[in-house]
Amino acid sequence: VLVRKRTNIDYMAGDFKTLVSQFSLVGLVVGYPFSLQGQANFECVEALLAPLNFNPVLSKTMTDKFAAVGILQGYLDNMHRESRSGDMSEE
Repeated sequence: VLVRKRTNIDYMAGDFKTLVSQFSLVGLVVGYPFSLQGQANFECVEALLAPLNFNPVLSKTMTDKFAAVGILQGYLDNMHRESRSGDMSEE
């Protein structure tokens, strides 16, 4: 999760360039925390984190990270389904 502390697009682009070179990235997943059914992923995460009584800043950070995990998992699941359907069509 890239925590945006800057609002200048040039600085953010520089941060992305640094990440790409530092980690030799070949792809990047960018998403909005909503499921295909339109449900906000962060609402589920907030419900899970509420009983833990984190301070607001930590709670927001944790919510963002868990929402990012949901976005990434959705992408990976979709890629897996597509690769399996491609394998089946070759048979």
